[in-house]
Amino acid sequence: MKVSTVIFDFGGVIAEEGWAKGIRVIAGKCGHEPESFFELCVQAITETGFCVGKVDEYGYWNYVKKQVSVPMSVEELKAEILPRFVVRPYVIELAEKLGKNYRTAILSDQTHWLDELNARDGFFGSFQHVFNSYHDGNSKQNPSYFTETCNKLNIFPQEAVFIDDNKGNIARALGVGMNAVLYETFEQAAGELKKYVEI
Repeated sequence: MKVSTVIFDFGGVIAEEGWAKGIRVIAGKCGHEPESFFELCVQAITETGFCVGKVDEYGYWNYVKKQVSVPMSVEELKAEILPRFVVRPYVIELAEKLGKNYRTAILSDQTHWLDELNARDGFFGSFQHVFNSYHDGNSKQNPSYFTETCNKLNIFPQEAVFIDDNKGNIARALGVGMNAVLYETFEQAAGELKKYVEI
C-alpha cells in the first residue's frame, strides 16, 4: 500500500531530547546518580500519568519529591529541561518538503510542554497534524495510540511511515502494521525514509 503520511516523533527527532539531558543535569545538581534518578523520573511518568494528562507538572514533581530529595522549584526544574529541546532546522526543512506531497504529523509522548515549546519555536506550522499524548490521554507505550492516530487521520496503518528514536515505539508501530524508521542520525533516517517516500 502506498505511503500517504509521514509521522514524526518530537524529542529525539524533531528536536534534541531535552527531557533526558535535563533530568541528568538535575540529578547532578541534587546530588543523585544520574541514571538511577533518570529511571526514577521515567517510572514516575507512568505512575502519575503525567504524559497522558492525569496530573500537571506540579503534581508530577511533587510525586518525585516524595521519593527522593529534589530541592528545586518546579520553575527551576523546567528551566533545566525546556531549553534543551533544541529544534533541528534540517528536520523541519524535511517535513516542509514532504508536506508538499504527503500528509505530515507529529506524534509525541509529551506534556503541555509541547505547546509551550511550540509557542517559543513555532514548529506546529510545519506539520499538518499534531498528536500529543497529554491531550489525547494515550501514550506510545500502548499500541492502541498508533491505531487511534491512524484512525483520526483516516488512513490504514500501512499508509503511514513513523519516525522515532525509541526502539520500543518503533516495535509497537510495526506491530500495528505501520512502516517505521528508527532515527539514529539524520542522514541515516532520511536515507531509510527514501524506501517509502520521494524526498
